[in-house]
Amino acid sequence: LKFNMKIPTMVINDCQYLNTERFDEQLEISDIIKKTTLLKAPTGFGKTLVGLLWFAKHKEKMLWVCPTNNLSYGIYKSILNELKLFGDNKVSVQLYLTSEVKESNCNCEDFEADIVITNLDNYLKPNIDGSYGSRLYNIYNRKTVFDEIQEYITEAALFACFMSTMNIRHRYTNTETLCLSATPLTFFEYWDNTDNKTIVLPNKEDHYQSKVNQYITINCIETNEEIDKAINDSDIIISNSVSETQRKKKEYKQDLIIHSQYLDLDKKEKISNILDVFGKNSNIEKTLSSSLIIQSGFDISTKSMLDSVLSPESTLQRIGRIDRWNNKDGGIYNCYLSNN
Repeated sequence: LKFNMKIPTMVINDCQYLNTERFDEQLEISDIIKKTTLLKAPTGFGKTLVGLLWFAKHKEKMLWVCPTNNLSYGIYKSILNELKLFGDNKVSVQLYLTSEVKESNCNCEDFEADIVITNLDNYLKPNIDGSYGSRLYNIYNRKTVFDEIQEYITEAALFACFMSTMNIRHRYTNTETLCLSATPLTFFEYWDNTDNKTIVLPNKEDHYQSKVNQYITINCIETNEEIDKAINDSDIIISNSVSETQRKKKEYKQDLIIHSQYLDLDKKEKISNILDVFGKNSNIEKTLSSSLIIQSGFDISTKSMLDSVLSPESTLQRIGRIDRWNNKDGGIYNCYLSNN
């Protein structure tokens, strides 16, 4: 394989977080990962970096599976950014969606990069489509990260197919699997059955603590006047419908907008802009109106947010975008119940 990734042992450039207790813990976790491992850690913990450290340790080709296309785009950008910190440009990375390569830093054949990032649908496709049958070996025998695994739980047949695949990987192969979850949900019993061999980190009862040391002020607001003020004071506004996202963008003159109904090309450009504005080391000050699309997989940070509450799980995801890298002296989370 054409890579020689090195674990950093000192501060690289201005990326101070590589020389912290947090990084030491991430490195320690990457050494614990065996066979089938479920890592429960909040948004902003650095689960992506844990996966890359695991990859660096074994230096084997890896699949990185996400629940949605949007998350896949975000993870692709995050992995490329994290790899820069290691000073290694030899790791080939490929974003494979809708049965084709969408982004790549190499000239590899489909599904043959060192790290292939794809969505759950493309990952499972060889199980139901014979024309992709040659890929079956890869999906059962390559080390695989299942990102935001809590998002896989649905009533759709796709979830049943995923669980069948996990049963095969866990019980009948020697392949190692890392499942990443931003919520305390544990459903490893579906594939563990009676052997109880899944490693759950930190343990079956607990969840890793957030690495954000600053306090976040939480305001539950009710009146229209309070909502209007919170909108004007918030960098990011999250709504639960496309129409409400569009209305707030127009009415409150937000700089950026993102929702699920854009065409792939437009969505890719918008996601890239959002990552630039709210990403690490950015000094750009703009505002964003977003649908729930942004609640997982976007490696961004903001000082203030207004959230139209959807569910406890969604709130845990969204609030993790506030002061994500512990460099904003805390943050403000305003939430309200909407009829829209």
